[in-house]
Amino acid sequence: MSDWYRHNHQTNPLYENVILHVVWELDVPSPSKSPSLELSRFMTFEELLAAGHNVDLTENPCVRISQKDTEALRLVIESAADERFEGWCRRFEGDLSYEHSDQVIYVALMESLGYSANKLPFRLLAESIHVKALMGLAPEEIFDLLYTSSGLKGKSEGTVISSYQWNLARMRPLNHPRRRLAGMAEILHRAYIECRSLSDYLRVSSNSYTPLVKKLVVFDSQGKALIGRGRAMEMIVNVVLPFNVALGRHIENQQIESLATRMWQEIPLLPTNKIDRLMRSNLKLQAPGKLIYKARHQQGLLQIYKKFCRYQMCAHCPLGKLASDHTTQILDDR
Repeated sequence: MSDWYRHNHQTNPLYENVILHVVWELDVPSPSKSPSLELSRFMTFEELLAAGHNVDLTENPCVRISQKDTEALRLVIESAADERFEGWCRRFEGDLSYEHSDQVIYVALMESLGYSANKLPFRLLAESIHVKALMGLAPEEIFDLLYTSSGLKGKSEGTVISSYQWNLARMRPLNHPRRRLAGMAEILHRAYIECRSLSDYLRVSSNSYTPLVKKLVVFDSQGKALIGRGRAMEMIVNVVLPFNVALGRHIENQQIESLATRMWQEIPLLPTNKIDRLMRSNLKLQAPGKLIYKARHQQGLLQIYKKFCRYQMCAHCPLGKLASDHTTQILDDR
């Protein structure tokens, strides 16, 4: 029963109408007035595993998806990816309706530099120090203003964020926010020199993503990456391309929207992460492979994980349905 709380079902509205809790062990009080069935009182664990046509109940249901269902699996993954991408596009469309395009993409790029641990302080910093206050300054001046305001060097005049808002535990020195801010300072300087505008600087103008990578990769004086190619590619997928789609819609430029959409569909694999590896393991997939060979596919797996897997909502997940259909077919064949 404790898994109910571990998986945060008590805060998930989809579980409000549960009429019976079937658990192996009632190790904590029932979370509702619904009755509970404690299976360990009536059978051994070995008997439980042997039940249900010899289906291993400890196994992730996704591993039962038939490898013959390649086309169906691909469509599910790509549909989830497009759902995630469209969500970002709509977010940017909303932001562009009331904020200048340079500020919109600047805030999003800063947030992406925070990884998962420091997205909020990066975003708060970008919202506090407007991009128009930075454009035209030298890289050193931009960095000094951002770094001093961030609170990372301690509280001083001009600090807009508390140092306690930053999560620096177990962080590699090369990933420190200070280095990301230095990288962002260089990007803003390049954008001003070339276009006088950050959104124009990162506007999609061809079918190749290579020019965008070059604009976002930044090295320090010792040749070490402040923003490496892997992070630049993730910024392109999660920020630059959906922003361009939204911008194209906002200014009614179908060419920008089409170029960004096609590029999104063809970007190669991004660096792997623990969610990507977990999902591929559950589905017995390899990357690169015939199903996972684009960033779009990785984004699809990420969307499915965040929407279904982390809440163990297999019954509502399209992958869970594929697994269920395959199991049903096996039993019918018997």
